Amino acid sequence: GEFRCFVLDREVRTVSVYSRRGEAQREHDFASTPQELTEATAFATEVVRDARVDLPRACVVDVGVMAGRGWGVIEQNAAWGAGIYGCDPVRVLEVLRRAGGRKGGVREG
Repeated sequence: GEFRCFVLDREVRTVSVYSRRGEAQREHDFASTPQELTEATAFATEVVRDARVDLPRACVVDVGVMAGRGWGVIEQNAAWGAGIYGCDPVRVLEVLRRAGGRKGGVREG
């Protein structure tokens, strides 16, 4: 499976499976196991906390298990353009509020 991780200030805020065997979560009724979520969160946390990894303040990082290789990063994208799938919408909003603007966040008001 592949997992969507919303990240803010190098902290994984919420995680959800988004694809299994090439089929997006919104198109099929399936969920991840607690063990999968734990493993995806642990791997993503290790990646985003590595100072050698260049990341925007707020973004999504997609991770997954690659056949014969184990966990890996699939891609990193802007948070504002990413589907939330089964992620916690309140935590997604916290990331999105800081995903734009000159100082890495949207203006309040």
